[in-house]
Amino acid sequence: MKKDDTEVASYILMNLATWIYGTIFQCDRLLAIQADQNNDRQTSVIEEEFVVISARKLVRWVNEANKQKLIPQEAFQGILGLAAVIRDVRDMREHADDYVVRKEGKKQSEFWHHSTTRAGLTYSSDATATIVFSGAYLIGGRLSVQLVLEATKAARQEFNAFVLASEQF
Repeated sequence: MKKDDTEVASYILMNLATWIYGTIFQCDRLLAIQADQNNDRQTSVIEEEFVVISARKLVRWVNEANKQKLIPQEAFQGILGLAAVIRDVRDMREHADDYVVRKEGKKQSEFWHHSTTRAGLTYSSDATATIVFSGAYLIGGRLSVQLVLEATKAARQEFNAFVLASEQF
């Protein structure tokens, strides 16, 4: 690898490590806030945004590392399996004004989410809302904070094993 290539690779992997850490940090923080019954809803809303943003950044850096062939193609499948919902919830929340006020969001028909739980509970949620029930914390009614946390912790293990085995770094 040339020096410039090594610097770019290091930059990509540094950002990947940062957003693995950031996503775990934000998920843990949000779940701790949710567990504390004394916190107001505004705090949770703010922290939800940080979870969604950090998870989206993580997916972007995993994709970049894959493009540059810095990590095995099969790595990080847990978080990549959540990539579409992470992207959609992040985009819909970021552009909520387009969806709610102007009714012109790019995925307007998907802004509302309808689902039925395994226990048979049917619910509806727009992408800016939150559903919390039976231990599940669903941002936008569709992005499970617990699944993001689990997938990111698995990504951290994969990343650490990759770095330890790598001769490049």
